[in-house]
Amino acid sequence: MARWRWEIHAPVWIFVLLLAFGVNFAHLDAPPGSLLHSQYNQDTFRSVSYNELLDNTDRFSMSGVKSYSELVFDPTNYQIVVGARDGIFRLSLVGLQLLEASDWSSNRSTVETCTWKGQSQEACHNFVRVLHLAHGRIFVCGTNAFSPLCTWRRLSNINHIDSWEKGVARCPFNPTHSVTSLLSSKGNFYVGTTTDFSGRDPAFMRSLGPGERLRTPQSDLKWLSEPTFITSFESDNFVYAIFRENAIENLSCGKHIHSRISRVCKNDGGGTLVLKENWTTFLKARLICSAPGDVPFYYDHVQSVVYLPKEQMLYGVFSTAENSITGSAICAFNMSAVNTSFSGPFKYQPSPSSVWGPEIADNTHFECQDTGMPRREADLAANKFQLMDKPVFPEYPLPLYLLNYERLNHIAVDVVPTRQSGTLHVVFVADSQGVIRKMSLVPERQHTCLLEVLSPFPNNATVSINTLRLLKDTNSLYVGTNDEVIRIPVHRCGQYKSQHSCLAAKDPYCGWDTNLLECSPPPGKNPFVSSWLQEVMDCPRTSDPVDGGWGRWSTWSTCKQEGNSDSCMCRHRACDSPTPARGGNDCNGANTEVTNCTVHGGWTAWSSWSQCSATCGIAVKTRRRTCSNPEPRHGGRVCVGQERTEIYCHSLARCPSYSALPVDGGWSEWSSWGRCSATCGSGIRRRHRSCTKPMPKNGGLPCTGCEEDVETCSNWPCPEASQLSPWTPWLSLNASGNSMVQRRYRVECVATGDKDNPVRAGNMRQEDRLCSHDGRCFDSLYSDSMQNEGWSDWSEWTNCDQPCGGGRQYRHRSCTAGSCSGSALKERSCNENSCRGLWACWSEWSSCSSSCGSGVQHRTRRCVTAHNPFVDAEDCVGPHTMQQQCHEGACIGEEGWGPWALWSSCSGNEERVRERRCMSDQPSQCRGLDLQRQSCDLLDGDITSLEAAVLSTSHGGGGGNGVSVQALVGSSLACLIGGAVLGALVTYHLCVRRRHRRVPSSPHYITAKPNHYVSVPGAEWKAGQSPSSTIRNGSIKSTLKAAITTLPLKDFDTATIKRSSHGSYGNGHLRADLDSDTIFNF
Repeated sequence: MARWRWEIHAPVWIFVLLLAFGVNFAHLDAPPGSLLHSQYNQDTFRSVSYNELLDNTDRFSMSGVKSYSELVFDPTNYQIVVGARDGIFRLSLVGLQLLEASDWSSNRSTVETCTWKGQSQEACHNFVRVLHLAHGRIFVCGTNAFSPLCTWRRLSNINHIDSWEKGVARCPFNPTHSVTSLLSSKGNFYVGTTTDFSGRDPAFMRSLGPGERLRTPQSDLKWLSEPTFITSFESDNFVYAIFRENAIENLSCGKHIHSRISRVCKNDGGGTLVLKENWTTFLKARLICSAPGDVPFYYDHVQSVVYLPKEQMLYGVFSTAENSITGSAICAFNMSAVNTSFSGPFKYQPSPSSVWGPEIADNTHFECQDTGMPRREADLAANKFQLMDKPVFPEYPLPLYLLNYERLNHIAVDVVPTRQSGTLHVVFVADSQGVIRKMSLVPERQHTCLLEVLSPFPNNATVSINTLRLLKDTNSLYVGTNDEVIRIPVHRCGQYKSQHSCLAAKDPYCGWDTNLLECSPPPGKNPFVSSWLQEVMDCPRTSDPVDGGWGRWSTWSTCKQEGNSDSCMCRHRACDSPTPARGGNDCNGANTEVTNCTVHGGWTAWSSWSQCSATCGIAVKTRRRTCSNPEPRHGGRVCVGQERTEIYCHSLARCPSYSALPVDGGWSEWSSWGRCSATCGSGIRRRHRSCTKPMPKNGGLPCTGCEEDVETCSNWPCPEASQLSPWTPWLSLNASGNSMVQRRYRVECVATGDKDNPVRAGNMRQEDRLCSHDGRCFDSLYSDSMQNEGWSDWSEWTNCDQPCGGGRQYRHRSCTAGSCSGSALKERSCNENSCRGLWACWSEWSSCSSSCGSGVQHRTRRCVTAHNPFVDAEDCVGPHTMQQQCHEGACIGEEGWGPWALWSSCSGNEERVRERRCMSDQPSQCRGLDLQRQSCDLLDGDITSLEAAVLSTSHGGGGGNGVSVQALVGSSLACLIGGAVLGALVTYHLCVRRRHRRVPSSPHYITAKPNHYVSVPGAEWKAGQSPSSTIRNGSIKSTLKAAITTLPLKDFDTATIKRSSHGSYGNGHLRADLDSDTIFNF
């Protein structure tokens, strides 16, 4: 047992001794320039800080979403599809802008079942672990709270699910279990993962596609022994898988982990009997990555592998065991070495007690060739041999890179064409702390150089990287972590400002453009352009100083001022982009900015005393100061104290006494129009103004004009809705012999929508039928729908569309049966009386005609129709223009004068006068006349004043004792007519006395004119009858006429009104009744 323990731990102890004595892993016979971590210091590579990367890095994250673990590129549509916990996302390749998000959370019952089975709440989510692109669709599988599920979705619309697939044996149950999957070019799906809830049944399987469903046998450790799957790929006729597992061939020495590469044939049809539904071409071989020596040190835990199809190369990251001293190595393998191992002897154990050893056997069956071997023998060979005797050794004797005390876990490789050496392989590896290292490798020279160490995450942040992928189309690295997806450019050529620093960086992506004088990628992706220079054959070992560069500013934060408790807003930056090195200059400028500091207010000095507020009597003078020395800012205290002081002015003379000047009133601005009084039909709206700019003072004149303005609104007609009442019971009209006539009625009720007349009665309909005395009745004799050959009854005449000046009325009927002849619409004229004109409000007074002294200002008004203030009329009585005197202050040369007094009454010499007084204490200052005379022939102002007074009383609504214009004009006309009549009578009397007696007129000569008037029934009759009722036979009509003649008539019922009259009626209802045609049709 002691010997076994030594064999188990011998490599570890050797590694400890080598480290203790400072032994380097490079041997003396190692190729020149081979890279070991201990050979390099800060002078050989460039460290790129988080702040330096921040400007050129794209990031995507979404609240509540974790574990961004699967990435698949779609360069054709310039997008990347990301699988995460409970979600799938489509992002743009550059910028990582969200194109589409699809929520794929597990339902509540599935989550409850998961937790009921003992799993943690964190594990009972849907973690996407399989993601592939094929023919415009994506195949995605998730753990679905330990109930795996797969879907096919459209690539252009990931929310659209084409079909569902079972996820068992295609996706692990547990999100922490490993999985590798491949969707081949023929549509077969290969997957390596655990296939049960407990994770104890690992398998490498084939499903979907045209081939048989195959897998590795269950519970057979010779095939798979607790594997951790890493990756898989296809090449020629084979599908390869890389994983690490317990080394079954070394179990006698204890538990060992070996890295493996396995392969199966694409055309494997499966076995019979023992290997039914199992692989018959499955083989595996060990991958060796070690530090050579007398006792090689093996890095047996493969972490990540990338396959380059064109170069037929494998690059892998290997590490020590979890419980060992941490170390990592990068090794490269050629596929020819892999195929050589699979073509060699097998490693076989004849019995459980035997030692594993080589055995040579025919392996043509495992080469995917049809050798004619019976299937039974093929099954026996497949069941006997799984492990190859010869391991796969790396391409180079030394690892490409060794890293002590760090664990690398992801790798990505790019093949870059260069100007000097054809192509270089650029290797990116990520460690467990989230740091990414960039290296270049010249395959022909076996020469590896560390170029950059990238820190894409903030300092002191430990980030676990789930996946690392490289896309050559965008020259970018895509990193998936638990919290976000990051895109990092593969080069930073623009950071080098000189040709020397650009070429000394030895970056395969960068060169010096002599035309543009800048460090850049090759123009047009052609490194052989003559103006583009590059040197990449050596490592970036330089002694040139590196000047420091400022990183990004931090966010603003609160900071305290020294010496008090006041605060400011501060932000900082570091000189780390890059950090000064090898004697380079520090960054210029401040590393801290301060703003928004608390400032307490301070008083300015007092101003000088102002002039006294008056030149006589009691007055004060003031002085001021402001709180602006400095102004309080950002929470500072305001100034305490008075900002204004005043004192009385002394030794001022007593003011002379005089009466205050009158101030005439002035109108304010019109208010906004009020709400219309009706939503349809005819309504009005109002606006107001007040006599407050200024108010009349000291006996000044009040404002003239209207303080309220009115206009019509809502002139569109109201919609009408009608409803027929139920039929009345049948009523007996008359009886003759064995039969009788019965009649019933129903009325149309019309809702007008007008608030003044919301409801009116419409047509009245009737039906007659003939009944015998034994109770039998026949169909209606006639009904409304059968009148006039299918026409319905005429509707009521519409309201006249104009209240005056001539309008139109309409009525209509509809064809209810058969073909109808005649017109469905009638119209007639109405309200032909002329419209009465009314004065609108006066306009504002115009500007004074004189800029100084006395002048004249005017105002006007419009004559409009009573029903529409926007239509002009011509029959208004009174002037449309008014003028008044105005005073705009003393003109130059007339300083000191007071305003002119009112004009006096006209004297006997037909003139009037006015005067003004000199208001100045120095009479010599007043120049000009103090008295003016004016002829009484120019008294327009008095006449207009009189007219204004008359008009104001006429529009006053009847209030006061004034006389209206209409009354005045009417009285004048009456007097004129009375005088004319009186004169005519006198003249007639004189003529008669002088005339001889004449012969009386013959009775055969009728001198009376025809009577143009008709007797009209009044409104009471109309209300009591149904004007829309029409009866066909003449007897019914004669009965209606008789009924009319027997009604008790009032005085107005027999009034005669000429139908062609155009007079003005004060009562609008009378005109409405007369316009109805029913009163003329009996």
